[in-house]
Amino acid sequence: MKKYFLLSFLSIFLTLLFLSSKTGWSDRFLVIPPHYSVSRYPCQSSPGQQNAQLEIAAAPSKSECFINHKAVGKTPLCLTNLAPGKYLIRINAGLKYLPYIKTITISRGETARIHAALEKKAEVWFHEGLKALKSSSTKKAIHDFTQAAAGKPMRVSNAYYWLGLLYKKENKLNSAVKALRQFIFYRGNKYPTAFYELGKIYKKQNKEAKALIAFQMAVTNLPEFKNVLKSTPKPTWNNISNLKQTTISDPDDLTNRVKLAFLYEEKGGFKKAIHQLETVLTRYKTALDAEKKELEKD
Repeated sequence: MKKYFLLSFLSIFLTLLFLSSKTGWSDRFLVIPPHYSVSRYPCQSSPGQQNAQLEIAAAPSKSECFINHKAVGKTPLCLTNLAPGKYLIRINAGLKYLPYIKTITISRGETARIHAALEKKAEVWFHEGLKALKSSSTKKAIHDFTQAAAGKPMRVSNAYYWLGLLYKKENKLNSAVKALRQFIFYRGNKYPTAFYELGKIYKKQNKEAKALIAFQMAVTNLPEFKNVLKSTPKPTWNNISNLKQTTISDPDDLTNRVKLAFLYEEKGGFKKAIHQLETVLTRYKTALDAEKKELEKD
């Protein structure tokens, strides 16, 4: 049994070794060990130099640099007396930045140069955007949230929500719509407040049909009204009149307001339907504001 296990292990190992040699997977590991010295930055080339040199700078400066998994110092730096060959470069600048990783091949007598601009992590951009938002630095907040969304939109999708509100504030309504729709694409129906904000923008653009759909999505995704349409009466003027009297006599009867809105829609009264749904959503402003607090987390 032991012999069979050893043979199986050896077979798997040899298979992986063969595949790595064919795919280049081993290139990251089968690198030439560095034989170097650190000299003053920038590297000074000299005619007829026989060794190879590597000049490394990074933003931010004083980032930790590794050559073939060995720490060689902080940027900027110049490595001299390198044997020609392949080198794996890794530059780290702490938890806020993504590491820079690159494999290069240096020839004899060559001075290779790497000037790396390390990217902030998407989560860092997002939290910087929130700080700018709270300090009313609108332009910086838009910049930071845009950077966050460009980095990892699946993980920092909340950035799109705040971009939507900021663009609305700047009266860039088309950009606001695009950002909120992108947020809804990633987060689905979990946050009715996004539909509510989208509806308000469509209303401002005089796109009544789209505004109505957005408000309907906001309302029907509130837990209280998920099943309200199952008991909605037929869209007749008599039923509309009865529901209207009910809402007048009992302004807090929000369920019947939702039903009334859908009946108005069936009769083509989009503005009246929008008014009823907005009234309902305004009553739920506390709940929607709580969602905004939740959207500060990512």
